[in-house]
Amino acid sequence: LAFDQMGRGERKAEDPEGLDVLKQLRRRCAQTVIDTRRAVDYLQTRQDLDSNRLALVGASLGGIVGVDAVAMEPRFRAAWIIYAGGNIPLILRENALFGTSGFYGRVVARVGGFLLKPIDPLYHVAQISPRPILLQNGKHDRLIPPECAQQLHDRAKEPKTVKWYDSDHIGDDADVVRQVLTDGIVWLQSLK
Repeated sequence: LAFDQMGRGERKAEDPEGLDVLKQLRRRCAQTVIDTRRAVDYLQTRQDLDSNRLALVGASLGGIVGVDAVAMEPRFRAAWIIYAGGNIPLILRENALFGTSGFYGRVVARVGGFLLKPIDPLYHVAQISPRPILLQNGKHDRLIPPECAQQLHDRAKEPKTVKWYDSDHIGDDADVVRQVLTDGIVWLQSLK
């Protein structure tokens, strides 16, 4: 099951400016956790699947928010997190790919930690344990700095599996995407 996050797809919102960018990101992530939990409510009504075997798969921002969702939703039995990281202010600070360099980067450095702490997966990933988590990241990722991925890995508790790929952000190389997906499927199939 996949849905459009608030601010995307049919729920597209106008692009905010200034400090409103951080406020909208915080609202979007919080709403996505709520929407994910509602999706689990729906899945539990389905007779054609085993709702006791639900796993969340999230990539990039979906992985960042996915960590929060699994931490707060005990009905997930596993989390497969693809190219995500923690320490959102560091991810956003001076990130040319996000357009957060210059003034915005300085705003993030000053107030981002306070505004974004409630949605930062660094503060929630440990709550996933004792459920298994797979964390996959790129060694040369320009969107999710490897330092931020490592911080998330370090805070995750066992049972955890960590895989690094010789790549930039997911989606830039079709061969890496195939390997990431193959490794994730094999990991899911290995779970009891």
